[in-house]
Amino acid sequence: MLLELFLLALWTIGCGVGIGRLYRLHKSGKYYAEHSKYGGAVALLLMAPYTSLLVYYFTPIEHLWTGAGQLLGALVLWAVGLRSRSQRMNPDSERFSQTSFREKSAILMFATLVVLTLSGLTFVATYGLSTLAPVILAAVAMLITIAIVGHLAIAVLQNPIDELDSAADERDREVELGSIRNAYYVLGFGIWSIPVIAVIDLSGLIVALVACSLILAAELVYYGSLVRYYRTGVA
Repeated sequence: MLLELFLLALWTIGCGVGIGRLYRLHKSGKYYAEHSKYGGAVALLLMAPYTSLLVYYFTPIEHLWTGAGQLLGALVLWAVGLRSRSQRMNPDSERFSQTSFREKSAILMFATLVVLTLSGLTFVATYGLSTLAPVILAAVAMLITIAIVGHLAIAVLQNPIDELDSAADERDREVELGSIRNAYYVLGFGIWSIPVIAVIDLSGLIVALVACSLILAAELVYYGSLVRYYRTGVA
């Protein structure tokens, strides 16, 4: 126990030293775009062991969701920082991106939802319904972390960078409307299952699970449709 506390304190101090150094760079006027990425990476590294302890407190089972998301996010942010530094030092050496920012965003969110859904279902099937609430909380935390870090990485790697500020064109609007339509089909048909469940007098937990499942399915259909329409050009 003492060894774990010592390592945790050492980890915290090391991250604090890194944040302090970045702060001194900021005060000295030598703070560039890549340093904000490094700061985010250090912050995620600082959060990782505490997230692990928090998840373990609610679910005393060892698994990859206990801080692994923060470690992965820190690695991505560090790589993004290195790329940002490369762009700053050699601005004319980058090639134009072949895929739009909005398409990359849709691919990121769809892949993340699929992986988290399958992982969550597998975990609950293995350890039982008692782990459902912690799994949902961990999945939401992972989704937020991956979305933030992933979009930051996509934004930094996108070339030209001016595309990030451009308004949606006609094709983007058609793709968005078609994807929303498909997601509403799922919600529209699935919502009728809620009164049926209420009539047969199942527990409130089942009703809540069905409602959450419908929302998740609609999100999967929405982002999956975005990816398909951007790839095929048909909405």
